[in-house]
Amino acid sequence: MLVCCVRDLLSFPCLNFDRYYGVLMAYSSLLDFLTEQKPRFVDTLVRTRVLPLYETSIPQPYLIAFANWVLGELASCLSDGMSADIYSSLVKALTMSDIRGVSCYPVRVTAAAAIAQLVENEYMPPEWLPLLQVVCHRIGDEEEDSSIYFQLLSTMVEAGNEKIAPHIPDIVCLLVREISKKLPLDLEPWPQMVEQGFASLAVMAQCWKDSASEENEQDGSSQLWRSGQATMMRAFSDLLQHAWLRSALQMVSLK
Repeated sequence: MLVCCVRDLLSFPCLNFDRYYGVLMAYSSLLDFLTEQKPRFVDTLVRTRVLPLYETSIPQPYLIAFANWVLGELASCLSDGMSADIYSSLVKALTMSDIRGVSCYPVRVTAAAAIAQLVENEYMPPEWLPLLQVVCHRIGDEEEDSSIYFQLLSTMVEAGNEKIAPHIPDIVCLLVREISKKLPLDLEPWPQMVEQGFASLAVMAQCWKDSASEENEQDGSSQLWRSGQATMMRAFSDLLQHAWLRSALQMVSLK
């Protein structure tokens, strides 16, 4: 019965956006069944019925947000080749700007969550730096909740490890800049964004430390490693100094 239902959905001519939404709803109700199928079966469904949404001339935010969620839920049962195609579509969704006054925030956050699920299922992006830069840019957007972006950033750092390590000093500097902007005069309690920012910085610092060879740590023979270490130390020092100064100013104002 389920197989016949899915076959009908595969052959359904999704020419109407309302019908497309209905098809995506049907897929979401069949997720348990779909995740038990062979990757080739799921790949066909995704290629013919989900990915075309990302290529439409006039994107439909509510459809793409739903499609992002479906793709994230199917991340564990995709072939490597299909994961690459999906990743490309999700990055496009992550960078999607608002359309004619319609907020694409749901598109961006669901894309971030889906990319995190892909990475957690051992998909490694061909290039880490562009994605890291996009995520940091989204974190700096004052109109968006940064929680999901920090979660994605931590997932990427933990999964990418050695491949991400060379980029960590630059990403730390970008994050420190954004966290500094959000530091209020009254730091008790810290804003959620600041807490998450410090947590992400800790994850990146640990990744940087783990990536360093014993030789680098003992005699500093690697100029690149020493340069990156110095860059991160300056960034951390500037952030802590900035936080202390704001706290000191607050105490002075209360006297």
